[in-house]
Amino acid sequence: MTIAEQHLIEQLMSGSISKADFLQSFTVDVVQNPNYMLKLLGEAYTGKRAEEVEYSLFIGFSFDLFTTDYVDILCKLIGADWHVQHEHIAMILQKLRSPASIESLYQTAITPLDYLDYDDSYALAVKCIWALGDIGTGEARRKLKLLAGSDNEIIRTNALQQLERTADAGDKIIMAHYNKQTVRVYQAYNHKIADEAVELGQFGPSFKIDRMTWIKPSFLWMMYRSGWATKTDQERILAIDITREGFDYILSQVVLSSYDRDLYASRKEWQTKLQASQVRCQWDPDRDIYGNKLPRRAVQLGLRGGMVHNYIHKWMVEIHDITDYVADTRGAIRAGKFRTDLLPEETPYPVENSIKRTLGMIQ
Repeated sequence: MTIAEQHLIEQLMSGSISKADFLQSFTVDVVQNPNYMLKLLGEAYTGKRAEEVEYSLFIGFSFDLFTTDYVDILCKLIGADWHVQHEHIAMILQKLRSPASIESLYQTAITPLDYLDYDDSYALAVKCIWALGDIGTGEARRKLKLLAGSDNEIIRTNALQQLERTADAGDKIIMAHYNKQTVRVYQAYNHKIADEAVELGQFGPSFKIDRMTWIKPSFLWMMYRSGWATKTDQERILAIDITREGFDYILSQVVLSSYDRDLYASRKEWQTKLQASQVRCQWDPDRDIYGNKLPRRAVQLGLRGGMVHNYIHKWMVEIHDITDYVADTRGAIRAGKFRTDLLPEETPYPVENSIKRTLGMIQ
């Protein structure tokens, strides 16, 4: 990396030039020629030039250049101890979700670095563990099982969470934030409906009670569906606590939105039940913070008729407007400052076997 290139990157870092000015003045247009930054990153690794590693990664983040072409050099860099960019690299590898990075992520999770001696939260190890969880292959899960046996409580706990979060392909798990009394579900609305709900503590006149309304226990699936509160008429995110009694009743009344020959005697029987049911259940791939599909499936529950009335007037306990929190978390992800502790804590929701069968969770 030349002195002139370093100077331009420093100007972009400080905000003294725009991205457009940078692209015009830099050696090449890195958006059109992303492999140029891959070349510079490789040269920085070979020469053990820590500052150039930082600068190259900054440009990669700024212009979203990272593809699987970068995995090899990133794996080499995350195993090197002469720079301080390991957490950023772990985040990139999490986004890329390449099985080729599994061993490097595992080794980084168990290898202490001197410059991180102060960090009692073990943030680097946690990022590597989450990356392994998002990769989600059998080999990644084997590494997570090894980490789940760690003497370090933080590493052990996070590895166990990832093993719970990532199951074999197609597994249906209701991940939720809940306590002994309530379960949290998420919905996205426009400003008018959300303002009324927050003010009244329940949905107001702008809410169409005669239409099907969908509730989602998975925070990240709600973020994927709403574009992190950026899609039209989904600019406000409400976290709604309902009674567990109500949630369990909703689950017990489900008819699947897709025909399952193991649950219904015939397609006609399923269609008849679907038309009569007040609860529709749909399973979709759950998502990570970037919107990438996860191996497990997340549940959406569509309510209509009397079920909507009970949801609003009988089971709803409290409504939280979390739009600002969503915006802050979205900003942290875009800035490369995301931490896993920013997410709501979700664990598998306990479901009786009879209801699991109704939900298609077991045969």
